[in-house]
Amino acid sequence: MIEISTFLKVGNDFLNIYDFEGELDDDFYVEGALELSINNITLIDKSMWDCIDQLWCYFVEGLMLISKNEEFRTNFPDQPIEVTFTPVKKHVLISVKANVQKKVFIERDIFIAYMASHAKKFLSKLITIGNANVNAYMPYIHDVDILLEKYPLIKFD
Repeated sequence: MIEISTFLKVGNDFLNIYDFEGELDDDFYVEGALELSINNITLIDKSMWDCIDQLWCYFVEGLMLISKNEEFRTNFPDQPIEVTFTPVKKHVLISVKANVQKKVFIERDIFIAYMASHAKKFLSKLITIGNANVNAYMPYIHDVDILLEKYPLIKFD
């Protein structure tokens, strides 16, 4: 139903963050990509690479908003790609507008649980990387923990 992968951009390649060892080339601009598919619709792919740490932090903010039944709208950090999470009763409409607009409708609780679980896993890995700015990510890890208490549907390894 929901497929999520996060990659770091290393040179011209993308490496799954969980396979990455070493230090970041730039701890202020952590380049990478997110792949997000919901109900077999690819919303975000590697061609949309950007500052992946910032993007995940934006998404955590969005998850907090939709958990309160509020709409979330943002752009990718350095690209003209717009992402919107719009709560509709017990569902959420996810919209990603790049060259074309793609939309998908999913149960809000499931979306929050999957995304929050992956955000926790991503941020937890990121802070173990040698020169990562740990303090910058701690408020987002705290927010994810709040979400996971409320939406404990999915547990990752």
